[in-house]
Amino acid sequence: REVGPQELGNMMLRLQRGGCHNINFVTPTHFMPQILEALGPAIEGGLRVPLVWNCGGYESVEALKLLEGIVEGQPNGSRRLRTIRSGCRRR
Repeated sequence: REVGPQELGNMMLRLQRGGCHNINFVTPTHFMPQILEALGPAIEGGLRVPLVWNCGGYESVEALKLLEGIVEGQPNGSRRLRTIRSGCRRR
């Protein structure tokens, strides 16, 4: 089912309230614009858990440029994780 940015942000907040430790987006590139748009309302609503951008290390230069400034790279074994900062520090 299709959801808008506000509803996606609310979904992230519900996961946080439910006790999740992070929100892991797996191969999310094709939803990047919608995810980034949903972050504003989610952060304003109190989102503080880390968001994991799990691209498996296969992100285009263009996509990385869009994420620049809000994403930091984190190596994890042979897989590369990208973490979107949501107002908190990575633990």
